[in-house]
Amino acid sequence: MTSKILWRVALAMFGLVALAAANTVPVTFSSTTSDLGGPGNGVYYYPYVLTVNGSSVTVACDDYSDSVYLGESWLASVNTFADLSHTLFYNGGAGVGDYKEAAWLYSQFQPTPPLTNNVNAAINFAIWDLFDGSAPGYNTSHPTSNTSSTYWLNLAASQNLAGFDFSHFVIYTPVSGWPNADGRPQENIGEVPEPGTVLLFMTGLLGLAGLAWRRRGQVA
Repeated sequence: MTSKILWRVALAMFGLVALAAANTVPVTFSSTTSDLGGPGNGVYYYPYVLTVNGSSVTVACDDYSDSVYLGESWLASVNTFADLSHTLFYNGGAGVGDYKEAAWLYSQFQPTPPLTNNVNAAINFAIWDLFDGSAPGYNTSHPTSNTSSTYWLNLAASQNLAGFDFSHFVIYTPVSGWPNADGRPQENIGEVPEPGTVLLFMTGLLGLAGLAWRRRGQVA
C-alpha cells in the first residue's frame, strides 16, 4: 500500500469520527440493501446508507411516520447521548430512555446480506415501536421468536443499560433543507468508530506511511 493511499484511508477514518463533533451536516439518503418488509411488505428496514458530510454512514431509521426517497438531501443535527435535547423524540427528557433502548437494539443488528433478514426487520420495527405507538409490529403473532418485534421490545425493556456504552452512537435529526411539499425526512440512528480505536488505527497507518516514505528511494 502506498503512502498516498494510507493517508487517504486515515483521513477518511478521521472524517467519520469528526461527524459526531459537528453541529449540522448535509445528509443524503444514498441506499438501502434490505428487502421490503412489514405489514403489506412495503417498508425498507436496516441498513440504510446515508452520505453524511461526504462520508458513507450505515444507520437505522427510528422514525416510522416520516419518509424519504432515494437521493433526497437535507440538513441534520448530529446528536449524541451527551445531549439529546435536539432529537425528534426527546420530549423534555421523557424520550431519553427510548433512545437508550434504541441504541441497545441497534447493537443487536446482524451482519446483513442483500436479501431478507427477518431478525433485522424485527429489530428495526421494535425501534419504530419505541417511538411511535401507532407503528405496526412485525410478526407479532410469534412474540417469543427473534423474528418478532414484540420479542425485541420486551428484551430491550428488560436490559440493565447502566453499563452500556452509548458514547459512539449518533442520531441524525432533520432540521431544514427539504422541499416544502415533501414533508420532513426521517430521523436515523447509527454508530461512528470509537475515538480510541480510530486513533490507534490511524497511528498504525501513519507509521506504515512513514515506512513507505523512507523506502521510496530504495531498490530491490
